[in-house]
Amino acid sequence: MRALEIKEGTKTFQKVALTYGSAVKSIREWFNDKTITPENCVGFVRSCGTVTNERRLSASTYNVRVSALKLGVRSEMERYRAHNKMTDEVFRHFEKLEKTLQGFKLKKTSRAVDVTRIPTEGELKAFLRQCKDRRIKLIVEFLAHTGCRIDETLNILLTDIKPNHSHDKIRVLGKGNKERIIFVEKSLTKRIQEEFRGSTWLFEHSGRQYSRIATTDRIKHQCLKVLGHEYSAHAWRHYFVTQNIPRLGATKVSRYIGHSSVGLTLTMYDHSTMTPEDLIT
Repeated sequence: MRALEIKEGTKTFQKVALTYGSAVKSIREWFNDKTITPENCVGFVRSCGTVTNERRLSASTYNVRVSALKLGVRSEMERYRAHNKMTDEVFRHFEKLEKTLQGFKLKKTSRAVDVTRIPTEGELKAFLRQCKDRRIKLIVEFLAHTGCRIDETLNILLTDIKPNHSHDKIRVLGKGNKERIIFVEKSLTKRIQEEFRGSTWLFEHSGRQYSRIATTDRIKHQCLKVLGHEYSAHAWRHYFVTQNIPRLGATKVSRYIGHSSVGLTLTMYDHSTMTPEDLIT
């Protein structure tokens, strides 16, 4: 078979780049015109674990790059299969690659959310006051006031909304198809419906559902423009949790946002740490 190469501008890893943009860029830079062989895959992963320019990659960055490599190689295999190019020789090559990929273990990372990546109440107010993109502003306001994931938000159907006296009850479908109910002020729901004018989804444009990736990119862009910090869509979920745990308690908040356990919520959002004063009296 003609050896696979990772090059900028080719279809190789193109699909994976939509999700793992910076990681795929690093993969392309390292491989350059090297072929995708088990030996080169091992070389790339080893390079991720070495000290370069007096710096070592964090465990999370290492994991993202290794995951991108695994997903990229597997997507190439699917592309060969889809185009009926999966000969016996190609299959054996991918079989060797797969065995190599399975040997790459991800590093254990802290699940605690970095406090520097969580917007403050002042930043939310500033964003809602200064953002010129009306639709992104409404999406961020919804995320910050519900704690929903961006997927959950963009998947809300108009039929999921059940009006109540002072608020609307909205059914959302979370991870693992786990359903839960969130509460939204009627005034916010009304402003969203007036702006987006959806016929199927709450957040809709030209009769189509919003893209998760495109919406997240727009949120980052507007946050950087207004606040000088590239907050992601998920950062506003973190905002909701950190604002409400002190007021409502971890158990209520954990159930409301769809976490599998209160332990997970505390692991991610309990930012208390040991200080020298705690040890030296």
